[in-house]
Amino acid sequence: MNTASSQQLYQDVTILTKDKYLLSARVYEPSTTSAQHGNKKTAIVGSAIGVKMNFYHDFACFLQHNGYRVVLFDYRGCYESRNLLYNKYNQHLPPTDLISWGKFDIPSVIDYVEQLDLVVGPFENSNKNCDHSNTKESGTVMSDIVFIAHSISGKSICFTPKKYLEKISAMVCVASQSGNFTHQTHILSKMLFFFVCYLFCPVMTPMVNTLPIWTMPSDCAKQCAQCGRYSEEVFGAFPKETIDLQQYLNCPVLFYALRHDILGDAAAVKFIFNYFTNNNMKDYQPLHEPTSKIGHRDYRTVTEVLADRSNLYHFLHHFIYLNRSLGKRLGHFGFFKKHKGMNSGVWHHLLTFIDNAVERKRRDRDSSIGTASPDSSTTFNHTSLPPLRHSKL
Repeated sequence: MNTASSQQLYQDVTILTKDKYLLSARVYEPSTTSAQHGNKKTAIVGSAIGVKMNFYHDFACFLQHNGYRVVLFDYRGCYESRNLLYNKYNQHLPPTDLISWGKFDIPSVIDYVEQLDLVVGPFENSNKNCDHSNTKESGTVMSDIVFIAHSISGKSICFTPKKYLEKISAMVCVASQSGNFTHQTHILSKMLFFFVCYLFCPVMTPMVNTLPIWTMPSDCAKQCAQCGRYSEEVFGAFPKETIDLQQYLNCPVLFYALRHDILGDAAAVKFIFNYFTNNNMKDYQPLHEPTSKIGHRDYRTVTEVLADRSNLYHFLHHFIYLNRSLGKRLGHFGFFKKHKGMNSGVWHHLLTFIDNAVERKRRDRDSSIGTASPDSSTTFNHTSLPPLRHSKL
């Protein structure tokens, strides 16, 4: 148990997946009294390649303070979960890969969240391995679940089964990009992804079990490089029936792309965004400049978006381009750093989005069982999203 100022912040737990891997995870229970005695709101944070779950500690504390239970975890084969890899549960198991991250790891974390809501206390079963088979196979979701993906997690969730995608109330992707070098616009990004997908990974993955730079399982790195060599990236490298996000991810989606991010070029992030979303339900907002555009004619300026305010009520899917010095200062990893992300306003922007999405989900659920008030609306209130501040960090 970890404490700060005599108050409990989080609990380290282990989660047993359906295919018998153990995952290392961390649970932050909401600190507000109202959140502890009502419908739970849970944010699951999927990490980037080469990033430990404790990197997101400050961000998790921010959400915790605002009434969310937060679950951080390391994917199989990475960091703390890698330390659990060769225990009695994990002997003679198939290699870890990108598909397993989405097919088994993410669903097991969702199952764990649901099981937490079935017990009396928040941490009564937290010192035990959670076998998702003990949870209800189907039925009402006890917690409103938001999935926040950083970088590669925006692709690993593509392999998450339908029944789990339907449990997600909202999804936020930060710098989740295509790895195909032709989808990049910046010359450094093109060179980097060409080197990784065609040279580095093909040479290194047969030689080692874990890539030394990213502490990433070689099988997963091999699949990522394979995706980067397809024109449709992850959506072309695997059978179409494996990925059907447009049909099953029926919830508000928010993508952030950052300027000067050579690991997450805006055009490459937009490529993934287009596969996640419906063609007629999109809103593009390059920030901060009213005259800013990024590469494609369908990108609208902030001025154009505000002038078309009547259509904002119909948008479920938002693409936010963090422009100018804000995007440059945040970079691929700074979004989740307290002195950058919170001080610039992007954390509050994200919080307002997921709050609206959860409220919309609850109104829809109440109306479906006939408990909604007559004047309640299921319209997603995008107009209440706060503007991002352009402050010196």
